[in-house]
Amino acid sequence: MISTVKRIYLSDRLPIYVITVGAFLRIYQYLYCKSLWIDEAALALNIINRPFSGLIEHLDYNQYAPLGFLFVEKAITLVFGNSEYSLRLFPLICGLISLPLFYSLSKKVLKKESVPVALIIFITTWSLLYYSVEAKQYACDVMATMLLYLALLYAEKKEYDLKTSLVLALLGSIMIWFSHPLIFVMAGAGTTLIIFSIWEREWKKLYAVIPILLFWLLSFAADYFSFSTVKNEMDKKWLFGYWSIHFAPFPITSASDLMWYYEHFVSIFKNKLMLGMYPLSGFWIVFFLIGTFSLFHRNKKLILFMIMPFFFTLAASALKLYPFYERLLLFLIPIPILLISEGIVETLKRCAKSRVATAIMALLLVTLLICSFVKKGNYLFIPIQREEIRPVLNYMKAHWEPGDVIYTYHGAIHQFLYYAPRYGFDDEPVYSDSLIRKNPYIYSFELNRIRGEKRVWVIFSHIYREETIEEMKRSYLDRLDKAGRRVDSFNSVASSVFLYDLSADK
Repeated sequence: MISTVKRIYLSDRLPIYVITVGAFLRIYQYLYCKSLWIDEAALALNIINRPFSGLIEHLDYNQYAPLGFLFVEKAITLVFGNSEYSLRLFPLICGLISLPLFYSLSKKVLKKESVPVALIIFITTWSLLYYSVEAKQYACDVMATMLLYLALLYAEKKEYDLKTSLVLALLGSIMIWFSHPLIFVMAGAGTTLIIFSIWEREWKKLYAVIPILLFWLLSFAADYFSFSTVKNEMDKKWLFGYWSIHFAPFPITSASDLMWYYEHFVSIFKNKLMLGMYPLSGFWIVFFLIGTFSLFHRNKKLILFMIMPFFFTLAASALKLYPFYERLLLFLIPIPILLISEGIVETLKRCAKSRVATAIMALLLVTLLICSFVKKGNYLFIPIQREEIRPVLNYMKAHWEPGDVIYTYHGAIHQFLYYAPRYGFDDEPVYSDSLIRKNPYIYSFELNRIRGEKRVWVIFSHIYREETIEEMKRSYLDRLDKAGRRVDSFNSVASSVFLYDLSADK
């Protein structure tokens, strides 16, 4: 029985089955076609409403994305239209390509018995699944990271001969235009190669590596220049304001500064938009540390390849150049998955001599997997939903009458502008508000603009976490209830609409 299980586990077919399941999960979520949420809609409006040349300029709605990604998205929409399917096609392709790429990477980094564990964790990690079907660049970041790692490991094997060096230089120079954070992987790889070339006195390798790094640096400089020149002072203020708590404190001067590093390290394992291994994330961290030390003893250069990008990302965060949090770290997620898998298998090997220890370890692993996957939600069987504004607009369309007016909450305006032409609302009178981001929040809800209207549809979506439902009611619904009569309402996932008669005061 045990030998049969072991044979199946180590068979060459198992990874194919696992990759197939991973591809099915991504295609399934893609075909469900959830509504665009605020970030997707904001970027989509830039892609749809601008020519290629306009994408080089400053983007509206505080949006940032690599030029290569934007150009591919624009080309797809020109060929296939502006639907959600078109906008999410390239991220889906990146997510699907990432599956065999991760398998290839795990075979080169891990021992054979660790590969299935790594692959199973990779295909079921919620963030990797979710961003494979979101019209943003984060799935492309993951794919670019693994492509570069595979190219580096291949170049190591070929000892950086001329042909391999040219391919590596060209690949990195192109991919940096598709993934901004790839520079941290490049910096980590370059530092590792220089350190080991000098330490091992491999001068020939050093002379081969330096031109590659210079080629990457020139391409990054051009990309960074094109990106930085379109940012204005308002962008910088927004960036520092929105992400301020996720810039690493440096120098470290207090216990709270140290706590920042601890909390952000733990969040990599705990946060749903990263590894999402919650609850019991502490056990996964232990496996990560065991895997790190195991790989360190086995291949010091390889472990340095893996962990150096984290330090460069932290350094950029300390310089207030790159926030160290959530989706912006998605490009690094394959690395802890590899090290966790190494740690799990290494621990099982150490426990193999004792049946009791093996049984306890197996029970712990099953518990961890069940807790992690159940806590993430039943996304294996239920479509992911975030801000479902389409049902709201469908309801409005079905109950629309001539003369109706639309008023959108500030968090719903981008989604509304994207969907308005589809529902014929682009020619209707539309009002919106703005949010002054201070503490406490101050709203500019201009009730006088819609006072006297017989039928006003008030749309809500993307209510910020800091804004409680009660605060929203005080700011909007209570004032509307006092100014008029609530006629109808409809609720969807994180989106809703209310119909008011404001033709006369109560």
